[in-house]
Amino acid sequence: MKKYALTLLPFVAVAFFTGCDSNCCGEPTVKKKNTQDPQNNPPVAKIGNYADNAVIECTPGETVQLTNNSSDPDNNLDTTQTVWNTTDGTGNVTCPADGQTLQVCLTATDQGGLNDRSCVTLKGKAVTPQTQPPVAKILLGASTGDGQYLDCSQVHDTDTLHTYPNQGPYLYGNNNPKDIKEITWEYTYYADANTVQSGPHTKTQTAYNQDEGLPAGTCKKWFHNANVHHLDLKVTVVDDDQETNTTEYTLDFTANPPVLTQK
Repeated sequence: MKKYALTLLPFVAVAFFTGCDSNCCGEPTVKKKNTQDPQNNPPVAKIGNYADNAVIECTPGETVQLTNNSSDPDNNLDTTQTVWNTTDGTGNVTCPADGQTLQVCLTATDQGGLNDRSCVTLKGKAVTPQTQPPVAKILLGASTGDGQYLDCSQVHDTDTLHTYPNQGPYLYGNNNPKDIKEITWEYTYYADANTVQSGPHTKTQTAYNQDEGLPAGTCKKWFHNANVHHLDLKVTVVDDDQETNTTEYTLDFTANPPVLTQK
């Protein structure tokens, strides 16, 4: 009997240590691959040819066209969907103001649900104002009994460059502040079509015309018409970044009312 027990014990022991069911060990874990994506690789989100988190300088207000260059490394086995985080869902973005930034992101998702995200930052760069000449356009103004005023309301600067932004006086124009610093009048009176009555004369205006009772924009210089056939007039305007422009006119007093003609 003792011999039987001794020969059975090794069998039982072997059965105890090698036997197994689902309650004691469980199935080994196997990573299941996506049937639509056998290699199980995520797509690659890419904006244009920019590196992820690149900073792109742009001109404030311009439209920046960002392109979708996303891809899927699994031999194009996936259908890749891309989504922009922009307002209209496209890569067309307005550049922010000078010194401001705007982050634009693109998310790519494949058919198996794997995704990738890439972003760039648009930065508005400082714009140096371009120097441009002012407008030296004069109109016919109010007549008086013995003379003629001209209208300077169209005289104005055409750029935003201020060499003397806090210095006056400013004269005419529709900018704020009015950017014209100086107007020079060069004129010659004629007694008839070919006979000089007086001149040439030169007068430079550096102060705004504050005469009471005159319409807004009235020029400082007044021209008499007594015994005058016409006058030749050259108007030179200087703005606050020292750009100049000159326009020439003929003021004909034989007509009623007088006629101002640009040469």
